[in-house]
Amino acid sequence: LTVGVLAALPVLVSTIRALSENWMPAGDQGIIATRAYDVFSSHAPLVGQYSLVSEVVGHLTYSPGPMLYWLIALPARFGSPHAIGLAIGLANILAVLAMVTVARARGGVPLMLASALAIALMCRSFMPEALHDPWNPSAGLLPFAALVFLCWSVACGEVRLVPAVALVASFSAQCQVAFLAPTVGLVIVGLAGLLISRRTGEHRRAWPWALAAVIILAACWAPPVIDQIEHSPGNFALLYEAATRHSHKMGASAGWRALVHAIGVPPRWLRVPADPFDTRISDATATPSLPATISAAVLLLALSLTALGGFWRRRADIAWAAVIALVLSAAFAAVAESTPSGSYKVLGYTLWWGSIAGMWVWLTLAWSLYSVLAGPLRARLRHSQQAAQDGSPGQHARLRLAGGALSLLAVGAVALAVSLAQGHDAHSSEYAPITSLDEQLERSPLTPRHSTIWLRTTLGGVASPLSQAIKYLLRREDLRILQYGAMARLGPWYEIDHHRYSYVVYAYDGKPPDAKARIIAQVSMSEARAPYPGAKTKPGTRTVTVSVAPAAPPRR
Repeated sequence: LTVGVLAALPVLVSTIRALSENWMPAGDQGIIATRAYDVFSSHAPLVGQYSLVSEVVGHLTYSPGPMLYWLIALPARFGSPHAIGLAIGLANILAVLAMVTVARARGGVPLMLASALAIALMCRSFMPEALHDPWNPSAGLLPFAALVFLCWSVACGEVRLVPAVALVASFSAQCQVAFLAPTVGLVIVGLAGLLISRRTGEHRRAWPWALAAVIILAACWAPPVIDQIEHSPGNFALLYEAATRHSHKMGASAGWRALVHAIGVPPRWLRVPADPFDTRISDATATPSLPATISAAVLLLALSLTALGGFWRRRADIAWAAVIALVLSAAFAAVAESTPSGSYKVLGYTLWWGSIAGMWVWLTLAWSLYSVLAGPLRARLRHSQQAAQDGSPGQHARLRLAGGALSLLAVGAVALAVSLAQGHDAHSSEYAPITSLDEQLERSPLTPRHSTIWLRTTLGGVASPLSQAIKYLLRREDLRILQYGAMARLGPWYEIDHHRYSYVVYAYDGKPPDAKARIIAQVSMSEARAPYPGAKTKPGTRTVTVSVAPAAPPRR
């Protein structure tokens, strides 16, 4: 537990810092919070967040499922908005603890310490908000990393983890389309290893765990299945069409470049990106250096030989770890390769999980090398320990205690250094204005609860992310919000269509759209610093005003 907490220190510190800055859902996070609020309603979401895959197929297409909304549904509806960030942070801490626990069970203390160190270092390659943010490209990162460890353990014969794999795999796959291919690959490897282990090893009773996994899968995937049945074409059909459509894509060369940058020297998971979006895009578009290319090829060859050697020597742990590393590498290259060239900018966040793939590649090879050398090392260690015991009773225990303390100190020092090096969230300048708007709306409600309103927003520049936050704040007041074009992001329940409304709510940062409207809330906000190194932001100050007016009576 201590090692797991140390490994999760970057997540913990990042979450605490965000909460101390009054974290609030802005931009796409506001949309996600609004849909999470709807989980306990008559129009609960059946699919996930809007996907740019829509541009490929020409129909509104979404991430595979709504489990991200389920995770934050309670704090989104019943708690403070700040609790949403806390919920994601706690989920990520649990994911880190799961990784460290599996590493301890499979490889003992050495692998546990190595994994904890690698996880802490990997966190530095993400934006700080990726560790506590409900945005779907980041919310799935650490759960997906936990899935890698879980599938490895299942492949080694640990049948009791099959229900956990079913739950975490469903969550990862539903968060974002980019997680779908690697998640399927991991599950296939895990089940293949489990079946082989049961044919050649002990036959621990498996049906209770299999039944639990089937129940979990049925519960997790029932909503998107219902969507597929109710709509034509359904979301599954649209995702399949996008995957199989012959369109101009980034190509195999882009996939290879992205993979080289992910695992080649120096690997992406050990580097701090100057810009979290542009850097990932350049990974697929910029030619890597010759040392990086050669090292990536050597690593892939080493993984192949490690897998073959592991099967030959009946070391299932080493063999399946290498197979998983190869599957992750292939899936990562495939994600970059299959991205439509016209939508290449999505690579700025669909390639984030390459840090996880790179970490696993290097961890697998390091662990395999240690396993090969462990026998002779243990023999020499036992000889030296015996000599020490013969000379001084109790010296052996002191040496072990000192070694353990030094190892914990090293992991803690690295995790603390990573935590202290983290910057501010990209949206941190928006937290205080959104918090102020929330407080003002609570003190002076816009309309009677359960009213239907037409929300008209004209926010731009630095104030534009507040548009989605205001929708969530109004939704928390039990108001039905109608807008033109709301179907794409929020669903048909929010589309104005021919629905009647009782009030018009204006959110603007310029000239009042209706001079007779009553002002309910008003805040000033500015962007005086870059949210992350290399960000191209234009400083500015805006006054955001929210006002309300009764709807005009219908014409006769």
